[in-house]
Formats: sequence, C-alpha cells, structure tokens
Amino acid sequence: MLRRRRSEPELTWEQFLAFRRQTSLHQRINEERVDFSQIFYKAAVGHFAGRRYIHTVGNATLAVLLRPRYILSEMITKSKWRMKSLKNKRK
Repeated sequence: MLRRRRSEPELTWEQFLAFRRQTSLHQRINEERVDFSQIFYKAAVGHFAGRRYIHTVGNATLAVLLRPRYILSEMITKSKWRMKSLKNKRK
C-alpha cells in the first residue's frame, strides 16, 4: 500500500519473496500473530452477530491469547458503544 501511495511500482512476486527472506524470523512470526488475532477477532464478531455464542467465545479467546491488549481494548470500546446505543433506544 505504501508503494502505491508513493506512486512507486508494485513489487513482483520474486521481489516480494526476496524481501520476506530478508526480514527476521521474529518479525515474520510477529506479523503472523497480529494477522491471526485479527482473523479470530473478526470471526468472533461475525459469530456474535449470528448469535453463535460458543463459537464467539472460542474465537475471541484465541484472539485475546494472541494479542491481549489490542483485542481487549477493542472489545471494551465496542461494548461501551453498544451499551450507549441500547440506552438511547430505551428513551
């Protein structure tokens, strides 16, 4: 995305793979951890919307285990917003 914003040409597949090989194993694992936490969090939100609460708990737990501070802050923020909207509906 940065390359597009800078009006630079996109990397070829070979350039991308070479760039990935240059990054440290720690950095690659950390990127995967963040990606998977977001996947599990979005799945939990989808399950919650579909009222599949057991699946919600499972996915939310995995997301929190992978990225606790961010996911918990998201859950708290969204629950506060939801409670506020429910209070407004009651009025």
